[in-house]
Amino acid sequence: MESSLPSLPTIDFLLEEPPNEHNFTIIQLQKARVFQKRCLEIWMDKYRHVKNYPYYLKIDHTSRFLAHKSFKAKDALPLWEKFVILRQKYDCDNICEDNIRNELKSGKAFIHKHNKANAACIVILVRNHLAHEVEFAELVRFALHLCESAYEEGKQLSSGKFCLIWWREGFSASLNTSKELRKKMKELNQVWEGFYSEKLDSVYITHVNLFSRWPLR
Repeated sequence: MESSLPSLPTIDFLLEEPPNEHNFTIIQLQKARVFQKRCLEIWMDKYRHVKNYPYYLKIDHTSRFLAHKSFKAKDALPLWEKFVILRQKYDCDNICEDNIRNELKSGKAFIHKHNKANAACIVILVRNHLAHEVEFAELVRFALHLCESAYEEGKQLSSGKFCLIWWREGFSASLNTSKELRKKMKELNQVWEGFYSEKLDSVYITHVNLFSRWPLR
């Protein structure tokens, strides 16, 4: 008879408690456990070929999507599954200096100090992003590398959070963005917003013109 967990050498990660920063109630924690097990069932049915299973199934990560969707599992599951698919599509389980080298050299984004809430700051110099020259998979890996690095710095600063500073000085619509790029980023943002919603402290946008301000009113 086939084992219920044929490709998982250990399930110790299933016994982990979510970090205190989640501040779950007893009922929410119970829902998080049920949701984690449902993710495991989907994983065993569709994604058992993926090696880095603890990353996708640890309760800290699965519960982020559940909390983002107000503990509604039916809404959170598709988001978690898209998270698995997109990370595989862009080879995000194997981020290293070699496969983000061009982005590192571009100077378009970096971590710089922290805000008053002790959230590490990711500064994005939009003018250095040349949309028609970028290799999108590398851009995705670079963005995740920055978010994870800033999150780790935030933990060292006791906040466990990071912030974004979107520096728009010198922005050019023809050079720094494109219709195709916006379409791809829209798909990704749905996932990353769910995964990092509790970790993102704030977003600052500089050099906002009148046209950009109007939707914010």
